[in-house]
Amino acid sequence: INTGYYSSMGLFVFILLQAFLLSQRFAGAFRQVEYLSNNLEQKVIQRTIDLENSRSELLQAHREIDELNQLTRSLNENPDMSIILNKLHIYISKNYGFPYYGLAVIDEKKEYIRYLDGILPEYVNLNERKKIQDFQIPIYNIHGGHALAVHSRRPLV
Repeated sequence: INTGYYSSMGLFVFILLQAFLLSQRFAGAFRQVEYLSNNLEQKVIQRTIDLENSRSELLQAHREIDELNQLTRSLNENPDMSIILNKLHIYISKNYGFPYYGLAVIDEKKEYIRYLDGILPEYVNLNERKKIQDFQIPIYNIHGGHALAVHSRRPLV
């Protein structure tokens, strides 16, 4: 049987195929490294943005807490109700955009909820202002949220 000398040719084809397979693996690994490197850059950028946003939110919350602490200290320094209400109004209008307010309290005899103080819009005429200032609601023998809050001695939340 004459088979010829094909072993050298077989070895050459084998080495060629191995080189091709290795080059394919290296190319795939290179593409994967390149993708991960680019993806890592994007992740680092996104995480940096997230950290900056969190930092700015934290600084804003810290400023708000400091401002509330200063307000609390200034409220505790002066027992005059009109000064306290004025400071609260300034804080609330500045931080929450409420330019007007009204405060109602329970009277000394604990029979009515009555208007104590407030800042009303300019378009409210004198007659309406008088009605608001004379405002009072009886507490007992009625039903409603304000009566329930007074009777239970805790706020409705």
